[in-house]
Amino acid sequence: MDTLTRLKEANAAIRTRDPSLDNELIALNGYDGLVPELQGDDFHTETIVLRTGRPVLAIQRDEAQLTFDDADSVIWKSRLTAARRHLVHAAKAVGRIEVEGHSLSWLGTGWLIDDETIVTNRHVAAEFGRHGDTTFVFRQGLDGQPIRASIDFLEELDRTESLTFTLQEILHIEEPGGPDLAFLRVDQIGGDTPPTPIRLAEESQPGDFVAVIGYPARDSRIPEIDLMDRIFGDVYDKKRLAPGQILEPLNGTLRHDCSTLGGNSGSVVLSLVSGDAVGLHFAGRFLEANFAVSSSIVGQRFDDARISRGASRNQAASTGPETTPQRLTLNGSARHSAATVTYLVPVSITVDIGEPRTSDGSDRAVGRQSVAGPADDGEVFVEARPEDYLDRTGYDPGFLGDGMTVPLPDVTTDLDDVLTFVFNGRDEKSLRMNTFRC
Repeated sequence: MDTLTRLKEANAAIRTRDPSLDNELIALNGYDGLVPELQGDDFHTETIVLRTGRPVLAIQRDEAQLTFDDADSVIWKSRLTAARRHLVHAAKAVGRIEVEGHSLSWLGTGWLIDDETIVTNRHVAAEFGRHGDTTFVFRQGLDGQPIRASIDFLEELDRTESLTFTLQEILHIEEPGGPDLAFLRVDQIGGDTPPTPIRLAEESQPGDFVAVIGYPARDSRIPEIDLMDRIFGDVYDKKRLAPGQILEPLNGTLRHDCSTLGGNSGSVVLSLVSGDAVGLHFAGRFLEANFAVSSSIVGQRFDDARISRGASRNQAASTGPETTPQRLTLNGSARHSAATVTYLVPVSITVDIGEPRTSDGSDRAVGRQSVAGPADDGEVFVEARPEDYLDRTGYDPGFLGDGMTVPLPDVTTDLDDVLTFVFNGRDEKSLRMNTFRC
């Protein structure tokens, strides 16, 4: 399916879900040929419709700038102005997760879920953290030291200040197969007006109006680069707000149609009515849909992480069985895809009992609620071309650190043509697949 067809289908779906916006788009943008200079230029017309119907706005001084490069949307101005107090509160609590000792300077988005805890995606946190023997630890960086991670609550357009706090501890990274989330402890937030946490909504319904707040990054995995630049105004890596609607859930996963990119991973999906978080954005298909972990699952996992952490602390400080909490945990998404039963007594005894099965013998996990991926194949981005990786640094011979180098081997057999592609009239044989933005 070509880009114009996909663009038309995306716009048609938005207009069907939102009749008030549909009427405005027809009047404002000359949709259906109402503006003579746009006749015959379907791509330009459809692009304006999408930019006005699903805009991406700058956040400056904690407020969404309600201006559009194309026609103004009275509908969205009215909705966002009514939600101004909620948006200002939430924008202050959303930050960019930055790292030192990594091949990238920043990885994604995170937001305050309580006074000292950031929630983000598993695939973001896994870039700098992993499960150690008994707890979560920071990975070794390119300089041989543990990667240093922090969160900057500013990084706004045309703003040079920063408000950065160290991520001191990795509280929890969900195992593969579970929801795409992680919890990190941040230094106690300070300053004259410290950001306050974003509350979790109890539920959301299809059709609810929401906004995603995060840090979209230019994404070379998307083939429609020119269209992406038009929608996002060729402004990336800065705090942005993108309004939209909740869609029907898919396999237990919350879906929405706000405009997002890589870098939005970990963004808050905020209700415009209540100002509460209805989801944690984790992936998307350009011009199709976006996917988020629902607020109910985020809250459940956060409670589990706090209970587990409290039990571990009590166990370490315990002097006898009378002060030791007793807890039985059956985790269907445990490490190495095996269930783990743990009894907390004066010592911790862990027994691996294999993958849990239901009574009918199937492989469905039991014991905890699971969250399915966005589609049966789990893929959330269209396939990239080899040329899309040419702006990356590629293989790092010094990835082992400590002065050790491992050069990329040269292929000299007759099978060289398998690795060759043409770019700018030149044969290329090295696909620069270094770590990409989350």
